[in-house]
Amino acid sequence: RGDWLVIHSSADPESLNPLTSNDAGASSILSWIFPSLLRIDNTTLQLEPMLVKSLPETSPDHLSYQYTLRDDVNFSDGQPLTAEDVVFTLKAIRHPKVRAPHLRNYYEAVSDVSAPDPHTVRIQLAHAYFLADWQLGGIQPLPRHYYDPDDLLGDIGFEELADYDALPAEKKERADRFAADFNGKFNRNPLGTGALATSSFPI
Repeated sequence: RGDWLVIHSSADPESLNPLTSNDAGASSILSWIFPSLLRIDNTTLQLEPMLVKSLPETSPDHLSYQYTLRDDVNFSDGQPLTAEDVVFTLKAIRHPKVRAPHLRNYYEAVSDVSAPDPHTVRIQLAHAYFLADWQLGGIQPLPRHYYDPDDLLGDIGFEELADYDALPAEKKERADRFAADFNGKFNRNPLGTGALATSSFPI
């Protein structure tokens, strides 16, 4: 709306793919485009809500996390952020053919993720992980409608991606197509929630 933020960068990012890029230049740019579920207060170093209404409901055994998304967040194309976008993001990270091993390593404990309604995300862990609060809170949701326009991962469950070689042939063909598209088509054209999502939560 006429406002600009100009940041000096010492080098061009190698890629602006939100999952496959891992250089410092890209990270400094993508952090402004893709805010996370939670943020860290730089003064207190405590986690606080960003794209969610509150800190997650956590089971006593720390194996179940439930997040409630804010209902006033849109992606920059006007489409609303929903729980399905968070589910899709974790699917893309888990997908063994998406070139994101540097991220996948941190989500190995996740055994399932679901969206019981448009604003609720439930994440189940196979075992307790001492960094789970920070890693799960650090999920930066991607717009499913943009990064998977043909809904290639739509009916492929998160758990199925963990046993990729056992996928039925038709699902595996679609999953392969998704990975090829995701790895190759989104390196210079990111789309996220951007500053719109953080207007009431200054960084």
